[in-house]
Amino acid sequence: MPAKSFINVPYSYIRAVEVEGRHPEDAGVWCITACRLHYGEGLPLPSDPAWSQQVAEGGELPPSHKIPRGRLHSDLLAAYRMVPTGFAAYESLARKKERILIGLPLSPNWIAPDNGIIEPSDPPEIFFDRTHCVSLDEWMPGTPLFHFRNSWGDWGLNGSGYLHIDYFDRFVFESFAFVPSISSQIESTHVSNPFRFGTVGTGTLKRRVTRAENDDRFYSFVIGQDDKNKFGWAFVRERHNVLDLEDIYVRPEFRGNGIGGQLLSAVKSLRNLKSLPLRIPIHWPESERENPDGFRLTCKLVSQMGCTFVPNSFPKAAYVAFQGTQGLNVPEAPSPYPHRPRAPLGELILAAALLILTPFTYVINGREAIDVPKARSVLTEPQIDRVQRAFDTINPERYELILKKNRQGLTEKEHLRLNMLQTHARSFADLLAPIDTSIANSIKELLIKTGGPSL
Repeated sequence: MPAKSFINVPYSYIRAVEVEGRHPEDAGVWCITACRLHYGEGLPLPSDPAWSQQVAEGGELPPSHKIPRGRLHSDLLAAYRMVPTGFAAYESLARKKERILIGLPLSPNWIAPDNGIIEPSDPPEIFFDRTHCVSLDEWMPGTPLFHFRNSWGDWGLNGSGYLHIDYFDRFVFESFAFVPSISSQIESTHVSNPFRFGTVGTGTLKRRVTRAENDDRFYSFVIGQDDKNKFGWAFVRERHNVLDLEDIYVRPEFRGNGIGGQLLSAVKSLRNLKSLPLRIPIHWPESERENPDGFRLTCKLVSQMGCTFVPNSFPKAAYVAFQGTQGLNVPEAPSPYPHRPRAPLGELILAAALLILTPFTYVINGREAIDVPKARSVLTEPQIDRVQRAFDTINPERYELILKKNRQGLTEKEHLRLNMLQTHARSFADLLAPIDTSIANSIKELLIKTGGPSL
């Protein structure tokens, strides 16, 4: 049997899975969790040996490295902001040189895009239930495209891609700009006198005012000891007719010490000072399906702020609550309801393979049924070739098992695996003769290993 192989997984991904409470499962993480982790707890520098960890392919995630606080850098970010539209993303990238983390669904067009360009297709996209996270780092002048780096190795154009602004507006479900400390344009800063927070020790409340895209005022309320040791924070954007509470968060280890109450009081004081209604976008990790306990706390917070849930017209949020409009005390389930971003390329290829090969109706997002002829028409020849190459990697395993059976015999476990491979190969040989393959579980086991975590 082949020796166990390992892949390098970013510390940030493993730690974010821990923060969301799903470790050791390689379950994916929301973009907002990555933002909260970077801003609050901090991350090691890329030059730090702890920047990534070795993980056995196909295995559970190990615990994250225990890194001394002095090597975790949360002071490199002044804040993070929601980026609700493609134009806002353009403003952040072109004018402010900020990096934008986005979550988005995946379609067959992601497997082998021409020159790495991802744009809305005609006929409209057919999406898998897989989602992915990429980082936009540049607006391409004279084009409608954002440049991004992908984590899929030799993909697109030398590992890079280009996302059309219309794709951003229509399909992206999470989007946050990282605001570097060195580029933050500070209008004012006020730091309270130190006071004690329960058992966590002494801290201050720092209020800082900067400018977001469109020159909106952006308020940061941060409770902690200094920029490297934050307990909790709230971010509020002042638009022309509303205050958006873009995030309010207390790090898990500091909860139960009155920090959240102090942040809510600061937001209420700003609301009273500005005489503007409050709008609260609720993020995906606090949605009912993802975190029932967090969802109940969110509903309680909305009530405390004098808001109710209204129909969601706010891009990139699970729910929206508003002050001054009679809405619901409990929101309706969002539609669509995306999965946590986690889609190695191998897993995407698997989904495309199932579309091509599976001789039964395939349901996308619980809504649209795709039969085999339609599924074939969705994929281009380069995409089918990519699937072909992925399937070719399975044949050596089946071949080795057959040789071992003829020479020395197989263990019970090996017999079961070979039987499964052979059964699937016979079942699908007539469906797609050029591809000598086994599918379903055997393909999934192998292809998922080829990808690894994507964040």
